[in-house]
Amino acid sequence: MGMFTESPLFDDPSLPTGWHRKVVQRQTGATAGQWDVYVYNPEGKKFRSRNELRTHFNQIGSTMNSEDFDFSVKGKGHHNKDGPAASGEASGGGEQRKTKIRVPNSSNNLTQSSAKKVTLKRKLDEHTVRTPVVARPKVAASKKLIKNYKTAILDKVETETEAIPVEGNNKTSAYFSVPFDVLPKSKDPRLPIEWEPPQSPYNFIQEYLFRDPWQLLVATIFLNKTNGKAATPLIWEFLKRWTTAEVARQADWKEIADLMNPLGLHELRAKRIVRMSEDYLKGDWVKPSDLYGISKYGSDSYRIFCLGEWKEVRPTDIMLKIYQDWLFTNWKALKLTEKCSG
Repeated sequence: MGMFTESPLFDDPSLPTGWHRKVVQRQTGATAGQWDVYVYNPEGKKFRSRNELRTHFNQIGSTMNSEDFDFSVKGKGHHNKDGPAASGEASGGGEQRKTKIRVPNSSNNLTQSSAKKVTLKRKLDEHTVRTPVVARPKVAASKKLIKNYKTAILDKVETETEAIPVEGNNKTSAYFSVPFDVLPKSKDPRLPIEWEPPQSPYNFIQEYLFRDPWQLLVATIFLNKTNGKAATPLIWEFLKRWTTAEVARQADWKEIADLMNPLGLHELRAKRIVRMSEDYLKGDWVKPSDLYGISKYGSDSYRIFCLGEWKEVRPTDIMLKIYQDWLFTNWKALKLTEKCSG
């Protein structure tokens, strides 16, 4: 990770979702003028080197690679394991005073960094389903469980070096109730008996649809390239009207398209659902990508929520990454055994 710049790399867009870096110039002492590079994870924990990252990843059982993180000042040093990235640059160490660097206005840096966090919070708000009732018991509260990422990202970064705007608590969030009558009462026999995805603070809709792969895959067609706030009510309405793959296979795609009209690409989505349902009923598919119209997002959702393969999946969707990171951080507190933890 990292990209080369002539001035310090204050914002590295290649970092994983929720991660950010900070480059700080020393102002006093014998090393004044040198630069320190820090990398922060979504919970606000600060890392000064790849060694610290490696230790952290080993402790939480994460598959992330410390070598993918760039601690060089200018953003060109991730190939150098843990020492200086280039002459005069060091991991958390600094750049010699002889190199004159024009420091961008600190207010601009603050605005870019803050905007990045507010954008992530907005994406979470758009994809999160809030419900007053849970279909299955929530995991017992534990001190080891981390706070909701939306709070962690905005509140747990060190305030002495960066001010982070937080939206007012009086803001009314989108609210969706879960129509439990459309959910299957038993799990598809082809799915692992011992696996049940833990209920996260985000209440993603896949957490409720994992017992029926067809329902979950239909939901991913709705959600692909759109947000949960717009798609979730329509998903529930669809499942009330077209309750099974058998019913959906015989449906008039134009009626489905009318329902999906607010999402855009509604005709394409509707045709995909009808044809995917037909492929699904044939029963000769091995993985979701064998079915018509199922994207990587759909396949990754199936593997994480239906099969429990959350450790093996490498999702590119930001919401799936957030759920996966939450599992990696809390799997012990959630009492996920090795057998059912991917």
